[in-house]
Amino acid sequence: CSFTGTVIGDTNVGGIAGSNAETGEIRRCKNAGVILGDHSAGGIAGSNDGTLNNCGNSGKINTYSTEVTYDLDDFSVDNLEKLNSTSNVAAHTDTGGIAGISGGKIYFCVNTGDIGYEHVGYNVGGVAGSSSGYLLGCTNQGTVYGRKDVGGVVGQMEPYVAVNVSQST
Repeated sequence: CSFTGTVIGDTNVGGIAGSNAETGEIRRCKNAGVILGDHSAGGIAGSNDGTLNNCGNSGKINTYSTEVTYDLDDFSVDNLEKLNSTSNVAAHTDTGGIAGISGGKIYFCVNTGDIGYEHVGYNVGGVAGSSSGYLLGCTNQGTVYGRKDVGGVVGQMEPYVAVNVSQST
């Protein structure tokens, strides 16, 4: 599969799929389009819990700025908790060249597109914005911009480790 064009959305915005579920598998797909999303935006998948294998992105992901303004009416006892959550912030969160957020597997994927906007966005990466999954053989050749937790491959990595001890030990 391949995509050229523009996709605009709020959450789970991708060039091939908005969400790739746990049993989903996307292979050898390409995005050359523009992807614009507030939360979880990626060139291939906005959210990935399955497998992305040998995919490539050359498109631009969230390369525009969102101006965030607040006035005194926005700050009350009732909404301070809401304003403190990144999912409620008007800035971009979880932006990646291949996947915005991933708890699944990403194998041998390549990003050459520009990702993010200078000084704007949280969890911005060339391959994945935020990942608690598995990455193998991925490369980024694009420019990555953001404000916090910005990386060439992954903006924020939260590895999952499981240790299984057999009864014999």
